[in-house]
Amino acid sequence: MVEIELQPVTRDHETNRNSWAKIYRDVTARRKSLKILGEEVVVDDWLDWRVKWGQRGSGLFTLMGLLCHIVGLRVATVIFTVIAMIFTVMLYYKNVSFVIMKRLLKEANVIIIVMLTTFNCIIEFLRPFTPISPINGILYMIAINMFVFIDAMKLKSRIYVIIIASLFTALNINNLYNRIFKDSNKGTVLFNYTIQGEEYTIMKRSIQRSIFIQVFLFSIKAVYTMFIKDKKMELLIFATGNIYRETGTASKEIEDTTFSMEMKREKTNRSIDPATV
Repeated sequence: MVEIELQPVTRDHETNRNSWAKIYRDVTARRKSLKILGEEVVVDDWLDWRVKWGQRGSGLFTLMGLLCHIVGLRVATVIFTVIAMIFTVMLYYKNVSFVIMKRLLKEANVIIIVMLTTFNCIIEFLRPFTPISPINGILYMIAINMFVFIDAMKLKSRIYVIIIASLFTALNINNLYNRIFKDSNKGTVLFNYTIQGEEYTIMKRSIQRSIFIQVFLFSIKAVYTMFIKDKKMELLIFATGNIYRETGTASKEIEDTTFSMEMKREKTNRSIDPATV
């Protein structure tokens, strides 16, 4: 065997290519195992296939639904969004850590976003602007909360998370634009009340504008973390304090034993094949 010393340019190219290949294996859905909150999780081929096509389908149809929503094709928006939800359910099926979901529900920003989207859905039912408004309220609530709990998804690719985060941002900006510069829900009264003989009116348009602004602001740190700070998908983007997915703590070396025990208990209680947990 003859060893050949690579030229500096070739050697650097090989090193760079190998490092990117390693990052790809670590952060994409093609991994065969991963570590979550101190617990090793094995991935089988079926889950790998389901995640692959679930990401493609949900990303594509979510994009198409958003484009139809922007141009005002309401029926097409509902159809594409429902199809995207089906692919998303396929993606989430047996691919969710309830321990991480429980951890996220301790975050103030997550709780506020869930409450705001639920309140918006109730508003759409009580004071619909069009016959399709209640459906839009339900779809918006589900879509936003699926993005918020994307941290609880065990297996996913960075590209998919970036696409969903971008669509999430575009959706909220479009909703704000419609309620600032266009006539969406114009003149719709949410409710009236009287204090000391003075009658006051709360408009649906202004309340929804406030809701969309707050949803966007409470999630902007998560979007920043995902795009700029956490390029290897090591952190829980909606958790404060830089919590690592692998350990459940703010350190990559120190594991949270409570989380590890809860992960083991979760696997035992579900009583399914470990390869699909």
